[in-house]
Amino acid sequence: MTGISRTSGPLSGGDALTVTGRGLITTTEVRFGNVSVTPSTLLDDRVTVTVPPAQAPAPVPVTVVTQSNAYGRAVYTYTNPPGISSVTPASGPTSGGTPVSIEGTALAFTQTVTNGGTQADFGIISATRVAVVTPPAAAPGPADVVVTTTSGTATAPGAFLYT
Repeated sequence: MTGISRTSGPLSGGDALTVTGRGLITTTEVRFGNVSVTPSTLLDDRVTVTVPPAQAPAPVPVTVVTQSNAYGRAVYTYTNPPGISSVTPASGPTSGGTPVSIEGTALAFTQTVTNGGTQADFGIISATRVAVVTPPAAAPGPADVVVTTTSGTATAPGAFLYT
């Protein structure tokens, strides 16, 4: 095994995950921690499986079991869906460029942040904080702040006011 197509996702599982490597055509199962799943697609250089659900957020080792051996060099992290508790500051100019701190939960695997429907530059500070620079807005008014992670989307309606 050389890698997996995604390293995190929701507790509910259900996502397709591709394991890459060599000699995988004889794979009999892929384990997520202690949970075994049967591959849906088998090729020599990749195997596709459906991620099983988990009971709690946590990293688990991913192991490929073939007819002759077991291989594991990857970790998949189950995460909760994100939540937004605050957006600070709550206003800025329509020209954009305002540094904003988004506080919340399960933000460590943030993939995108939008402000008023426009993608914003961001950096993950911690599992509870994301730093964002607001994009320009076409007109003054309230804008929804939306954070999308590997486990879902959180929306703070009208949380930022363009002035």
